[in-house]
Amino acid sequence: MPNDREKQARIAIGVALYREDQWDLLRMLSEDGAETEESYEEWEAWLRCKLAELESGGHKIHRIDIDVRDLVAWCRREGVPLDGDARARHCALRVSEIDPGPEDSPSTGRRRRPKRR
Repeated sequence: MPNDREKQARIAIGVALYREDQWDLLRMLSEDGAETEESYEEWEAWLRCKLAELESGGHKIHRIDIDVRDLVAWCRREGVPLDGDARARHCALRVSEIDPGPEDSPSTGRRRRPKRR
């Protein structure tokens, strides 16, 4: 029986990687842009810490390159504001395209197998 740490390692976690030349555009277009790190360098330092934390926890990390123009187009198609929730959903969708995860994982959006009685 896998322990909690082994179960966590099987769940794919997506980490959005934004481009330095698009950082100001992302902040400007995001509804919560004023709440994000002011500079790309500040965000990158935060990212390094977060990645180290996730990797030390044994998580399976997918680094997802995000083009802000694609993210904006996705938000328009989905009819959602460009904010932290949208950025997370977009990244999770991209992860699911490359790593569907275990069938019984709630993060995949796939139906779980019924419990046996």
